[in-house]
Amino acid sequence: MPLRDQITVTTRYASAPLGLPSLTIPLFAFLPTSPQRTAWVAAYGSTDTPNVIEITGANWQSTIEALGVTTGEDLQVLLNDLFGQKLGGAPMQPAVVLLALRAVPVAQVRTATVAVVAAAGNYTTTVNGTAYVVPYNTSANQTATDIRAAVNAGDEVVTISGAGASIVATADEPGVPFTWSVAHSTTPGDYTSVNTTASVGLPEDIADWDAEDPRGYFLLETTRSSGVIQAAAEAWETRTSTYPGQFWAQTDDSTAQAGGSADIASDLIALGLTRTRMFWHNTDDEGVDMAQCGKTCASSPGVPGQQWMKLGSVTGIYAPTLTSTTNLRAKYYSYLESIRSTVPPTSTVMGGKMIDGAWADVVHGADAVNMTVQIRLYQALNDGNIPYFGGEDAVEAAIRGALSEFEGPPGKAFLVAGSVRVTVPPASSQDEADRLARRYDGITWSATVQGKVYELVIEGFLAQ
Repeated sequence: MPLRDQITVTTRYASAPLGLPSLTIPLFAFLPTSPQRTAWVAAYGSTDTPNVIEITGANWQSTIEALGVTTGEDLQVLLNDLFGQKLGGAPMQPAVVLLALRAVPVAQVRTATVAVVAAAGNYTTTVNGTAYVVPYNTSANQTATDIRAAVNAGDEVVTISGAGASIVATADEPGVPFTWSVAHSTTPGDYTSVNTTASVGLPEDIADWDAEDPRGYFLLETTRSSGVIQAAAEAWETRTSTYPGQFWAQTDDSTAQAGGSADIASDLIALGLTRTRMFWHNTDDEGVDMAQCGKTCASSPGVPGQQWMKLGSVTGIYAPTLTSTTNLRAKYYSYLESIRSTVPPTSTVMGGKMIDGAWADVVHGADAVNMTVQIRLYQALNDGNIPYFGGEDAVEAAIRGALSEFEGPPGKAFLVAGSVRVTVPPASSQDEADRLARRYDGITWSATVQGKVYELVIEGFLAQ
């Protein structure tokens, strides 16, 4: 993907920016045990979960201890990775993390029925886009039996049960939804379906959290389940049309280093997602995603490069565990590699890309630039007194002012100092329809990103 695609952002400033998140606040999804959920409700007075609270480097340990979380539990280990990063001995951690309580996951259920007076023809059951076609067989009950057997013989993430003419589809994993439809080849009434139980999982949690506190930019989740990851990735992709953000997830999928496409990253790539970043590690309790997110959120958006970042509190991998960095990179996984040639060995993140191949740091910085330009233009327009003719300088100054916040010396800023260009065409060049609509078209800006060096190609020559 060309770099320009990540820094060219079009926004129409026809309304105020609403609910803009902080670009350095992780949203940490927490699925508690039953006693921990009870303690949460007692502590925060909530009877309507999910719920969101703020935690910091100073209080996160006491906060989770009060919930009954003990040392060594997933939540404690992963939060330690998130808050435990350093640079030159000094803490490198987010100022604020939103700890978000997940609702109790509920398995989706759909119930279909073959009519008692069903006629001959094909009965099609479509699960997650795969169609299972079964012909009518002597009776409604036998046809339903054939349908149950056909779908169960597939590899869908549902289990089919039921008796008589009933077909009941239940999600294999609570909170991981599936798509479902039924049809008869000639008579719709011969094969019908109802929604028995709605899925409750991360997609529903995300909507509830945003209604309560929409500031989270990085979504982090702790289950490491491929089904949960895909459901969250698709929901976060939709969410970013309103609130920009990235979803970082980690897997120990054993097929990630293989050459095929049976792994979770390949599934997400096939969906065309652009807001998800996948990490691979062979051990689930190593929070590489958490650690890098924590260190990233200690800097301005887009400034730290995501490859070659040294992390603490997490253990890197190397051969023979790390068997194919080529395949990992081809599928846009990030991974923590232990560099054994150094003394002592160091662990550094390799990869650094979103699931569509875009650099994660550029996506982060571009979101920050676009949001800041939007806010500054809204502030400039807020008094309603920029004239259509003669207001060009005020508009240009607002844009330049926003972009200048990201300019700076090498390694310290997202944009190269002095690289900003802004063009505001004269009002006289606008067509009559735009002038009557108070719409000013053709404004452009450009700037150069301070991309980091990730690879070096060096040739040396010796003469005697």
